[in-house]
Amino acid sequence: MKNSDIFLVDAGLDKSYATNGFGRCRGSLLKDYGSFFIQEEGSSISDFVEEREIDLSGVFLTHTHVDHVSGIVDLDDGIPIFFSNREKSMDLKPFYYAEYFRSKKFIQVLDVDSFVDTPILGRCFDVFGDSSFYAIYTPGHTPGHLSYLLNGENKVLFAGDACYTRHGLKYGVTASDYTWNKNVSQKSLERILRFKDKYNINIILGHSL
Repeated sequence: MKNSDIFLVDAGLDKSYATNGFGRCRGSLLKDYGSFFIQEEGSSISDFVEEREIDLSGVFLTHTHVDHVSGIVDLDDGIPIFFSNREKSMDLKPFYYAEYFRSKKFIQVLDVDSFVDTPILGRCFDVFGDSSFYAIYTPGHTPGHLSYLLNGENKVLFAGDACYTRHGLKYGVTASDYTWNKNVSQKSLERILRFKDKYNINIILGHSL
């Protein structure tokens, strides 16, 4: 990874959530299955990128829940998008769908079966081949959930929804809401905490800074 490269980990909500709580989602059972969010106008990730004229090199998704992925629709379609091969689309056409990836030109699926097994964190992948950035398989919240480690002098782990909040991190308890398998998620969190204790890393959580 070059020093000039700028990547996102997750993309938040797209601009449409400033005026519509269901965003771009549609379908016959939208109100039964859709997630409702409110976002202040001008606070989407694309607003942030546009205001600062940031030239993004790519987006790494922890998982494909709407509040982490929908923001990609407002980004340039040529920006590479990365996520796990075990991650499933949230679209349930014709009942509930958004097709966030439909126009994206460069989608790279990271095959967790090819990841290298490590003693503490489990399956990991050296994304750029220079030990600067790792994808880590942390299933539980979703079947294909990934966390990402920025491996510099000051290590930062982007945990996504492997843990939601500082409260959960402090007490070592994973969230159960919207979680595919709480027991598997708990084991992923425990691996993260062991790594944190050994290397004193900074952890960025999915819903709390």
